[in-house]
Amino acid sequence: MTAPNDRSSVASVLAQHEKLIQRLEANPCDDTQIVRNVGDIGSVIDGTLGSTVTLTLSQDVLPYDGIMVAAHAPSLPSVAATEGFPVSCSDSAGNTYSVLLTRDYQHSPAQVNTGAYTVIFFCPLSYLPMDEGVATISVTWDNPVYDRFVYAWNVRHVGGASIPQLLGSTASNDMAVYAASTMSVTMPAWTPARDNSLAFALFLVFRPNIPGWAFSIQGDFFMAKWGRFTGSQQDYIFMVQTYGANAYIVVEQGGPEIEIDQGYLPGGVLTAAGKIAKQSYSSTNDWKGIRMFGVE
Repeated sequence: MTAPNDRSSVASVLAQHEKLIQRLEANPCDDTQIVRNVGDIGSVIDGTLGSTVTLTLSQDVLPYDGIMVAAHAPSLPSVAATEGFPVSCSDSAGNTYSVLLTRDYQHSPAQVNTGAYTVIFFCPLSYLPMDEGVATISVTWDNPVYDRFVYAWNVRHVGGASIPQLLGSTASNDMAVYAASTMSVTMPAWTPARDNSLAFALFLVFRPNIPGWAFSIQGDFFMAKWGRFTGSQQDYIFMVQTYGANAYIVVEQGGPEIEIDQGYLPGGVLTAAGKIAKQSYSSTNDWKGIRMFGVE
């Protein structure tokens, strides 16, 4: 199944990013203030029928940070309904987002409230600081859907954020992945352009609201935390795995756990192909998918 195709392309993201980097080079940051990392900045799920969802930041975003936003929802809310897809992302600082990747982890044609159509948006550079507990990010769907789930990260590096490079993913509408009790993506040979890079794999499993489910981590990637988010129609089990990074869990008093992944892969050095991001599950016939990026 193909969603509406009038969204910004990766080429337009690259063109925008080049202009913003030129501005950054003309007004360089203080290197001591820029930690190289990918970090949680918030998540939200709304199980009601609607066309928008808004998260409030759980960590600050600094000027020159990139922002990656993953949006998910089953596209068909009822038999007679028109399908809904994430079409835009915005924030309270007025930053510009474009589509980085789409994947359809559903049957084709879609079945009612099963699996999810997923879109990853990316803002190459935040013009202004965005304060935790105050600033917001919103995603809009073109038609109402249930269980709108959004997760966001900042991407930070001396010299400005780079656009994440897709290293691999599971395919859309893949019935073999749906039926299996394991899921994996193998990283190709990759030479980061800059020091302190990392590979960043997003795992997502869509399940009925049924307890008693389990998973195990396999392969070469590391996972520091995971979360189960319950909607009105299904659960989202969301996990991040990294390769070439040190993961830190930060807990502020009274606040949520925040994961910060600091990369250590050197620029200009080949990372050989064959590193695997993999998980096994206690059930079959669940929609699921992996999206793996190189973050420089």
